[in-house]
Amino acid sequence: MTVLSRHQYKEVIVAYKRNTLVGGYHVYRKWFIPLLLFYIRDFYIPILAILVYADDTYGAEPSRKTGIMGGYILGYGVVIALLGYMAFREFFPLQLAMMCMPVLHEQIFEVNRRVEGESDA
Repeated sequence: MTVLSRHQYKEVIVAYKRNTLVGGYHVYRKWFIPLLLFYIRDFYIPILAILVYADDTYGAEPSRKTGIMGGYILGYGVVIALLGYMAFREFFPLQLAMMCMPVLHEQIFEVNRRVEGESDA
C-alpha cells in the first residue's frame, strides 16, 4: 500500500540536521484494515488493524524513497510470513524465526539511513 500511494500525502518540512537548516518532506499515510472475524460462543469479534507509514526525507524525492521503503516493507512481510509458515510446519525453528523478526526490522532502518545518505560516523 505504501508503494501504491507513494505520490500522495506529503508535506514540506524544515528542520535542523547536523546544525544546518535543511528542507525536506514528511510523508504520512494511515490505513484501517479489517483482518479477521473471530467466532467465540456464537459471537463475532472483528479485528481492525491500523497500518501507518511515516517518514521524513531530506536527500531523496518522496515518491522515490517511499517506493524503495515500501518494497523493503513488502519484502519484510513476505519473509516473516514464510518464516512463520515454515515454523508452523516445523521446517524452521520457531525461536530462530522469532529472533529474525527484530533483526530484519532493524535492517529496514539501516536501508532508510542509506537512502538518505547518512552514515553512523
